[in-house]
Amino acid sequence: MEKKYLYMLVLLLIASVTTAQTEYGKQITVHEVAEKRDNRLYINLELILDKLQLKSEHMLILSPVIESASKDITKKLAPIVVSGNNRYKSLSRTLALKDKHIFETKPDTVVRRNNGEPQKITYNMSTPFEKWMEKGTLTLQEEVQGCAFCDLNKVERLLISSITENPLEPIYQTNYVEPKAEPIKNRKEVIELYLSHKADCSIIHPDFENNSSELEKFTSIFRKVVNSDDFSFTGINITGYASPEGTYQYNKELSEARTKSLIEYLRKNYILDENLFTLDWKGEDWDGLVKILETYQIENKDKILDIIRTVDVHQGREGQIMKINSGTIYNTLLKEIFPQLRRNVCTVEYTVSPFDINKAQQIIKTNPKALSIEEMYLVANTFPKGSEAYNEIFIIAASTFPDNVEAVTNAAAINISRGNITKASQMLEKVKHHPTAWNNMGIVKSLQTKYNEAKEYFIKAANNGVKQSANNLVQLNEFLEH
Repeated sequence: MEKKYLYMLVLLLIASVTTAQTEYGKQITVHEVAEKRDNRLYINLELILDKLQLKSEHMLILSPVIESASKDITKKLAPIVVSGNNRYKSLSRTLALKDKHIFETKPDTVVRRNNGEPQKITYNMSTPFEKWMEKGTLTLQEEVQGCAFCDLNKVERLLISSITENPLEPIYQTNYVEPKAEPIKNRKEVIELYLSHKADCSIIHPDFENNSSELEKFTSIFRKVVNSDDFSFTGINITGYASPEGTYQYNKELSEARTKSLIEYLRKNYILDENLFTLDWKGEDWDGLVKILETYQIENKDKILDIIRTVDVHQGREGQIMKINSGTIYNTLLKEIFPQLRRNVCTVEYTVSPFDINKAQQIIKTNPKALSIEEMYLVANTFPKGSEAYNEIFIIAASTFPDNVEAVTNAAAINISRGNITKASQMLEKVKHHPTAWNNMGIVKSLQTKYNEAKEYFIKAANNGVKQSANNLVQLNEFLEH
């Protein structure tokens, strides 16, 4: 009876080992390509370990195996070894002391798995192509070590069912661009102040109607700059606009007077040097009116826009608009749209001191605009390359500086690696005329099956010194010829 129970216990242990191995395998995503070229077979694997929860004492040996169609010939390639945290420490000591390798075949890669963190392994191996490999299979043998009865079971995962019939999938290389140094970090913030004035008056009354909340827009920027040793004002430009009711000359003078009054108010109440200020006034803001009307639902909108475009402001433009529907349309403009045109556009310019890495790590969470792209990338490099935290900083850089070619190109590369091709395409569209973006644009076009456009981008990028493009062009041509 005791032997029977012992036998059952052994079976249960073996079953638990089998389950553990199977579960480890399910937690790994594998992208595979096998390519025959120049009498060699090239095996390219990408293993995504993000979901792998490997016990600290366990070690996972993943061996690619080529097997003939007749099942009588096999060839095991150099394995990939993924080790739990404790096992990795002892393994590292063992490898350092041994004169020869402790594995059946010297591993191509030995890595430590940090559970819960994004991790990717790229495996590139080639072997002489032999006739028996024709229509053979490629499997991934999964073996766990570090537990009882581990060696009793090995799991095999089928990757490619027919090597030479498997369609060639290009493995593209994205390019990342080193940011240019920013010797002086010049920053600016633009706010629009919609101040209310008493009739025919230009004096600023801070307690009148909505003026307190409007002035707070400037106050918040002012506090941010003056309360920090890292910020310094360099200039404040204020441009005044008026709505079109009344005479053109009157509105011109009114926008001038109110702009000068605002500057005087800010200078005195915020104790700012008058040399910081520059001013301009535009009078009637017809361009602003057109912009609002383009997205505004109002009767006879097309007629209003046609009058604005074809009738000169000095030839009765406003009068013709007044005549539409006996003045009802003009009254709607007067009440609903014209108040949006009476404003001062305030551009506050300041410089930001350079930051060391410790301070940059804090500021990127609260005010990323204060950092240069170079400083952001220094913060990124404090995280493992390819980790979620590392990648996210590239996304922040592009979001903070949407017109910066380097930032956009690099963020697009991150989105390509994540499989967000539509997002990458949208980002690259803004910088598609810049050589640094052409390689990544080529990858996007290929993944969208626009192969001719992809070729053009790869060729242009290669001619402009983007090293990855030459490989990508070869990959694309071989894919199309397959």
